[in-house]
Amino acid sequence: MVKNRFYLSGDPSGDPCAVRGSELPSAVALPEALPFPANSLDGVVVHHALEYARDPRAAIREITRVIRPGGRLLICAFNPLSLWALRHPRRMTLVTAYRLSDWLAVLGFDREERVTYMNYRGFLKPGLDGARWRKFGDWLAERRVPLGGVYLVLAAKNSAARTGVGRLAPAHNIAPLAIPRPMARQ
Repeated sequence: MVKNRFYLSGDPSGDPCAVRGSELPSAVALPEALPFPANSLDGVVVHHALEYARDPRAAIREITRVIRPGGRLLICAFNPLSLWALRHPRRMTLVTAYRLSDWLAVLGFDREERVTYMNYRGFLKPGLDGARWRKFGDWLAERRVPLGGVYLVLAAKNSAARTGVGRLAPAHNIAPLAIPRPMARQ
């Protein structure tokens, strides 16, 4: 059950309060610089925000920062492996679900289920909207072929990031490194 919701838009030209007939509190911010304290959100839905982020990895790191351990993350993004991606606007940066899953694993997230691919009609050539092509799109969806126009990733944050990003450990806690010395041949 969601008690408190908040809408955040990355589009500075739009009206942040106009959330399609909703009374949600809202603001404008880039996904790389969220205006929330660390570990303060229980869940985040990222709906096509990675495509327009200047640096999708920085956006994912920032989203990781604001989600508390045990919190959930749902990402909806366009699939670069679909035919739709061949026609996408060049200002978008598309990230594959495989790469996104790797980033999330490094940042301490575990996927809760398999990646869901949707909109297989975007995979089909425009104008081929007959029953036969719809049936083919349904067949692809049943087999979870990663060619749908959109994918969904659901993950839960387990722990802190597994990277060396951030503060380094003090030098006295680091074990000495054994370096082999070259020996002269005789």
